Amino acid sequence: MASRRRRKRTVKRIFKKIKAIWIVKGILYILGIMSFFYSQRQFEVTIISLSTVLTIGIVGGILVSLILERTIKYYLFSVIFFGSLCTAAFFWVNKELSSNNEVKLKQRILYKALASATIEHSKVTISFDSFTKDIPISSDQEFSIAPASFIILTVHPGGLGHYIIISSELKK
Repeated sequence: MASRRRRKRTVKRIFKKIKAIWIVKGILYILGIMSFFYSQRQFEVTIISLSTVLTIGIVGGILVSLILERTIKYYLFSVIFFGSLCTAAFFWVNKELSSNNEVKLKQRILYKALASATIEHSKVTISFDSFTKDIPISSDQEFSIAPASFIILTVHPGGLGHYIIISSELKK
């Protein structure tokens, strides 16, 4: 019984030594890790250039890190995790403010890649505005990837102007 009281006292002392800002930063870092994976999933289904995503992440991460981080020791981690939070917020706003109007985009296929040991899914590369984008192809359409010259994308216009891919169909 006495040893149990001593353990409770030592646990309370440990928690008293931890500052509240470290708890907040820990929560933000965990959210940053989760945001990274969310952003990765949303990048695959959003027609947006990689340079735009990196710019949002780096600028947002630096700005938030300048506000919240006081020591240079953890600054790189803060830029990465807070940058992930900023890109996830960007993708979330783009998705939430998207309209339900369906738009069909017919794009010429520049490059085709079949699934292999190094490539998980078959994909085609298209040129949109001034950048290229890899579009994953579902397994039921893999048989028609060889003769296809075009891909028809059914998209929703995003709230921030970037299209969200709903479905894709290969055409000759």
